[in-house]
Amino acid sequence: MQMLMNQKKLTGIYALYSQILEHVMSKLDDDEIQAQVHVLHAMMCLQDPLSMKALELLVMPKSNISLMVSAFHSVLEIPADTNSDSPVQAFHASFPQFLDSLNECPERYQLNIDQKHQKHAHLALCSMKYLNCHLQRNFLGLELDSEVTDLNRELVNLYFFKKPGLDYACKFWSTHWNLGGRKIQMEHITELSEFVNKNVLKWIEHCILLGIQDQMSAMFEQILPYLKIQDNLWDICSELPLFISQNVEIIRKWPLEIYNSALIWTPKNSLLMTTLYFQDRKRMGPTVVQGLKGWNQCEQVVSQAGIVYYITFLGNNTKLVFGTYKNPLPYHSIVSLQHIEQGQQTLNIFNTVTGQLEHAVKVHIANVNDFIRGYLLGTNYATAFNCIASSQDGSLVVYGSNDKTIRIWNTSTGKIEHMLVGHTSYINAVSVSPDNSRVVSGSKDTTQ
Repeated sequence: MQMLMNQKKLTGIYALYSQILEHVMSKLDDDEIQAQVHVLHAMMCLQDPLSMKALELLVMPKSNISLMVSAFHSVLEIPADTNSDSPVQAFHASFPQFLDSLNECPERYQLNIDQKHQKHAHLALCSMKYLNCHLQRNFLGLELDSEVTDLNRELVNLYFFKKPGLDYACKFWSTHWNLGGRKIQMEHITELSEFVNKNVLKWIEHCILLGIQDQMSAMFEQILPYLKIQDNLWDICSELPLFISQNVEIIRKWPLEIYNSALIWTPKNSLLMTTLYFQDRKRMGPTVVQGLKGWNQCEQVVSQAGIVYYITFLGNNTKLVFGTYKNPLPYHSIVSLQHIEQGQQTLNIFNTVTGQLEHAVKVHIANVNDFIRGYLLGTNYATAFNCIASSQDGSLVVYGSNDKTIRIWNTSTGKIEHMLVGHTSYINAVSVSPDNSRVVSGSKDTTQ
């Protein structure tokens, strides 16, 4: 009964929305209706709602968008002050759902699949144009050695406040490109070409200060399927994630070094190097100190604060498991609560596609009264691990420890699922059977 009541109520809301749209459009001609619907659909396809000023500058430049949007005041929350940074957005989530409904929404107002592709392509183009016109180098006037942690966040926020929509374009241009892929036209390619040839370093600087540097590689990977393979633009866009991953430490700490150190160590024979050279040839170091000959010598850099002792690929070769050791670290003994110095070992899963660490399980090691004591966070008592192996499907990681135990780690949940015992000394080798049913181990006790 409750489900039926909710269904009737939802249908009633849809009927009201239909009446509102028909009323708004009743005095308009076909071209005006098309323009109004275009604005409405574009707003519904935004990944984050924008202020009226940002809508004017980014979504519908050179148009009276405030007048068009105000016509929908019954269904949209519109700030009274058009210069406010408050967003324009639907009062209720049911309104976008209504526009998506092929059964309830009148056909000429429907935001169907084809319309969505068109609007996302339009937003991608608007974002690219906006970036090409408004990106600036060193827009905060920083010193070359300025670090991200020392930035005045108020100045950063003020800069983006004065350029409404710029942060949105930096974050979501590739999302709209991906979602509007079927409708990508030559003008999109032209704007993208200008972006990578003239403005990509400025965009990286903006992303660093927005705190979205970890998303940059994925943005270029999103658009690659819509570019022609072996075309120069495709080559440059496929090299940019390599450039970003190779310079991850620079990008995270020193925003302006992307114009200097990052360029010096970019492979000199890469197409991207030629592109970046012309963007910043005044700052380039001598050719003789430019780094690698090609990207294939190092595809990904995984930065860790510790020595890496063990490493293996997961089954599908898109993820790595590696163990690191870091010392010293303040630690309290579980038994005595005594403050001691100890080491820390960590098992990590690194996604080689996204460039992100997905899980980490820490093992704390402490020398107390000549005995090795440790604690595996979230699980049981443990000591240092000596070896690791993964299953063929990548679902399990097995590692052997100094405490004579074997632990089986679920890579999806990040939790230890089983602890195996039986050896009388350190475990030095482990392996998982192809069907995940058995674990083989070798120990200092000369057994397996």
